[in-house]
Amino acid sequence: MADSGLNFSSIVATPTGTSWSQAYNAGKLFAVLSLEKEKGEGGEAVSGSESLGGLGKDLLSTFEQEFFTLETKDLNSIKDAILRTTSKIPSTIRCSFSCAFLSDSVLYLFVAGAGKIYLKRESKFGSIIDFSENRPDSIKSASGYLQNGDILIIETESFSKIVSLQNLADSLDHQTPSEITETLAPKVHEKDEGGAAAAIIIAFKEETADIAGLTETQPEQEEKPQEEPAEEERAKEEIPQPQAFAQDMNTKELEEESGEEDIPTDRKTIEERLAEKREEIEEDYVPPRSDELSFGPGVRDDIRPNRRAFLKRFQGISGLLANRRFAMSRVPRSRRSLLLVAVIIVAVILVSSALAINQRQTSRQKALFNEVYTQAESKYEEGGNLLDLNQDLANESLREAQKILSENKNKFKKGSEEEKKISALLAQVNEALGEGSAQPGTGSKEVAKSESKYLALQTDNNSSHFTEDTNFVYFVSSDGVARIDKGNDKEETIIEKDFGSVGGLGVYTSNVYVVDKDDDSIVKFTESEGEFAEGTYLAEGQEADFSKAASMAIDGSIYVLSSDGSIKKYLRGTEQSFGTTGLKKAVSGPSKIWTERDIDNIYILDKGNSRVVVINKEGAFQSEYSSSVIKNAKDFEVLESDKKIYVLSGGKIYQIDLK
Repeated sequence: MADSGLNFSSIVATPTGTSWSQAYNAGKLFAVLSLEKEKGEGGEAVSGSESLGGLGKDLLSTFEQEFFTLETKDLNSIKDAILRTTSKIPSTIRCSFSCAFLSDSVLYLFVAGAGKIYLKRESKFGSIIDFSENRPDSIKSASGYLQNGDILIIETESFSKIVSLQNLADSLDHQTPSEITETLAPKVHEKDEGGAAAAIIIAFKEETADIAGLTETQPEQEEKPQEEPAEEERAKEEIPQPQAFAQDMNTKELEEESGEEDIPTDRKTIEERLAEKREEIEEDYVPPRSDELSFGPGVRDDIRPNRRAFLKRFQGISGLLANRRFAMSRVPRSRRSLLLVAVIIVAVILVSSALAINQRQTSRQKALFNEVYTQAESKYEEGGNLLDLNQDLANESLREAQKILSENKNKFKKGSEEEKKISALLAQVNEALGEGSAQPGTGSKEVAKSESKYLALQTDNNSSHFTEDTNFVYFVSSDGVARIDKGNDKEETIIEKDFGSVGGLGVYTSNVYVVDKDDDSIVKFTESEGEFAEGTYLAEGQEADFSKAASMAIDGSIYVLSSDGSIKKYLRGTEQSFGTTGLKKAVSGPSKIWTERDIDNIYILDKGNSRVVVINKEGAFQSEYSSSVIKNAKDFEVLESDKKIYVLSGGKIYQIDLK
C-alpha cells in the first residue's frame, strides 16, 4: 500500500481568547486537538495564566516525541503515549483530541477527552468512535483494516457541533478531501465561538504497479493486470498469425491451377518458413511480469527487448527471399502473383508488429518514469514538509526518495529527458540530506597523550562529565565533584554531594556549576578561600526542563546541550533566545558542547554523525569536521587559537586540524 494512496485535507478554525485548535500530520499519523477554557457559573471563562496556543503546541510536540520513540506502535503503546501527553493538561482546560495512525493496512483510531471519528465505505457512512467524557485521562480506541475508496473523518467535539452529521455526509459524495474542506470551511469560520473546531478528511485509494495497464492500449483492461492470458489473446487479434494468413491463400486454390508437383513436397513452403521466423521474433520479446516493476533490487535490467536480435531475425527473412527463389520459375504466373501478394502482406504485418512492439516499449518507459519520479518526488516533498517538525522523520523520507532514484536511474538511456530529470531530483535530495559537497577537515591522526593533558587524565578515569580551567581538570565522582592538579596529578574532592543524575559540569572564574537533572536546576558553588558554598544559578521564577541535558559550557553565558541536539542559553540566571540555523543534517546523539570566553565559536561533539559541528555564538552554522573516530569518542578539547581539535576515542588521542 503506497503512501501516495493517502490524500487528505484539514479545516482549522480561527482561535479565540477562550478556545484554540490545530490539525497535525506526520507521515501516516494524523491528529486534531482543541483546547477550551472551562466556563464558570456565570458563563465566563475561568481565568488562568495558561496560553492555549502555547500549551497546544507543547502538547503536540510532546505527543510527537512520545509517538516516534515507541519501539512498537500498536493499540496499547499508542494509547499510553496519548495518556502521557494529555496528563499535562490543567484541570481548567477542556480537551478534545482525535488521532489516526495507519500501519501497513491496519488503522488505529483514538479519541481522548472528547471527539468523533467517522468512516465512509462505499454507500455506508457512520461513526467509528463517538466519545465525550471530557476528561483528558479518559480515552477510547478502535482498530481495523482500511479498504480502497474509504474516507475517514477525524474531528474535535466543537467541529461536530458546528457541522451537522447530515451536512458532513452530503459533502462526501464524489468529492476530493480538498473539495470537501472547501465546502465545510465557511460553516466553521462563520461561527464566532468556533475556535476549537478542527477536522482532517483522509481519502484512501490503493495504487499498485500495473504492468498490463502499461502495455495495453485499452484502458478498461488496466483494472485486471493479473489476466495475462487475455493479453496474449488480444495480441493475437491485433497481429494476425502468418500460418493462419497463409492457410487462407494456399493449398487448394493453388493446387487446382498447377498441381502438387509444381512445388516439391520435401521442401518447406514459404508460409512455413515465415511462420518459423515470426516465432523466433516473438520469442525475443518476453513481457515483464507485474512483480518485476518495483523500486528495489527486483527491477529487471533487461526490460527492453534485444533489438539487435530482432533485426538479425528480420534480416534473415530478407536473406531467405533473396537466396532461395522458392522454385518461382516452376510456379505459374497466376500463382506467383498470389504468392507475391501474400509475401507483401506478411512483410507489412511483420513491420507493423515491430513498430507496435517499439511503441509499447516507449509507453512502458514513460510509465516506468512516471511511477519512479512521482514516488520519489512525493517522498522528497514529504521530507521537506517534516523538516521543521521532526528532523529524523524528514531524513527517513529523504532517504527513501534517494533509494528510489538511485536504484532506477540506470533504467533509462543516458542523456534522455527521463534520465536528466531523475538526476536533477536526486541532486536536490542529496543536497537536502547534506551530501552534496565534501566536508572540511575530514580525517584525523593519532598523537601522543602529552598533546592534551585534559584528555590524558581521562584515559584511566571512568567518571563522567569532565571540564577544565588553566590549572585543574574537574569531574563528577560518586562522592561529589573532584579535581586533578595538571602540574602534579594530585586528586582531591572539593565538593561532597550526592547529585543523583547530572546533565553537565562547568567551571568559570573558579566557581563550579552542575546541571541537576533530578531537580531541573543549575547548582552554583562559589569558591572562597578554598571552600565552596552552594547556591542556585537560575533566577527566581525561571523554569527549566533539564531531563535531556547532556553537557554544558560557559563563556559568561551558560549553554546547556540536550541529547536531542537543542541548546538552551542562560545569562545571569535567565533563559535567552537561542537556536541553531543552517544545519543541512540534524545533530544525532550529541554528547559534549565546548566554548570559552576567548574563542569565537561553539563546538558540538556529534557522535551520531561522526563529526564536530561548529556554530557561532548566535547559533548560525559555520562548518563541520568529520572523522570515524568521533563515533566512539568519550570527550574532546578545542584549541581554537592553535587550530586544533583533540578527540579521546578508544583510549587514544586523535588530532583534527581546523581550517
